Amino acid sequence: MNLSEFKELLYSKVVSILNQEKLNEPLNMNRPINDYFINSTHNTYLTGHQLAGKSSVYMYSSAMLEGYRLMYH
Repeated sequence: MNLSEFKELLYSKVVSILNQEKLNEPLNMNRPINDYFINSTHNTYLTGHQLAGKSSVYMYSSAMLEGYRLMYH
């Protein structure tokens, strides 16, 4: 398998962890906050630079206040 074929496999539906049917549903953002989760990376807690920045639990609440949440299915 060459690099091009490998990239094609990575982006194919065969290895997708996402439920494609759910992605096409309209989001209902009127549910209680407990029904949502933060769509974030492992770097969400950082206040600055990825390697030299400080971390803070408040960065998660900041992300939520900015609207970074998806409906939990």
